[in-house]
Amino acid sequence: MTDKTAMLTEVTYAEIRFAENTDTNVPPNDQKKLENNSEVKTEGLISHFNITIALAVAVCILMITLIGIAIAYASCAKQLKWMEIQLDKVATSSGVKNINKVRQRDICAKDWTTCNESCYFFSKEKKSFDTSKQLCEDINATLIVFEDVKEQEIVRCSNKENLFYWIGLTKNESSEMWNWINNLPYHNLSLFNNSNHTGKNCASISQAKWYAEDCSQPKYWICEKKAL
Repeated sequence: MTDKTAMLTEVTYAEIRFAENTDTNVPPNDQKKLENNSEVKTEGLISHFNITIALAVAVCILMITLIGIAIAYASCAKQLKWMEIQLDKVATSSGVKNINKVRQRDICAKDWTTCNESCYFFSKEKKSFDTSKQLCEDINATLIVFEDVKEQEIVRCSNKENLFYWIGLTKNESSEMWNWINNLPYHNLSLFNNSNHTGKNCASISQAKWYAEDCSQPKYWICEKKAL
């Protein structure tokens, strides 16, 4: 081997040794930094994973709670409906007043009687028809107007002493036609207990019997107004 060839071989070998040292021999401090960075990245991934799991668990618990509330609400609604039906059955079978009537009784003033959707006041003194009518209007009421048979029944039940009460029915003296004070005509004269209505232009009631009366005569009266 010539000297020139030997020198070339040594140079090539030295270059290979230098390349190997450059690739594999990392300084200790740099190696430690790389290891630390790797550990930090691993810990970060684990932390994010744990947070994700915790959030998923919290969402599941919330959904289960909401579903439970919805089921409980539906169950309570069904129970309340069932109780309402049972109360209606009891009220109907026993003949007691229904819930609406109880509420009306509570909102009618003291000394007033409740029936269906109205409040009734039976006076304790006697006045003429016009005065009685005005006294009812002063308390935001009117003399009673019978819209059905039930209203006459309450007068019969409440009038245990056979007293005579003015009602809101008058006769037009010129036309001889009877009209309620709300301007509705009345034609069934068979309910009057007296047939001679001459000079008698106002109506009174005692029990279930009607009477044509002189309007100036003092009588008790019945006021009526709608329950609130």
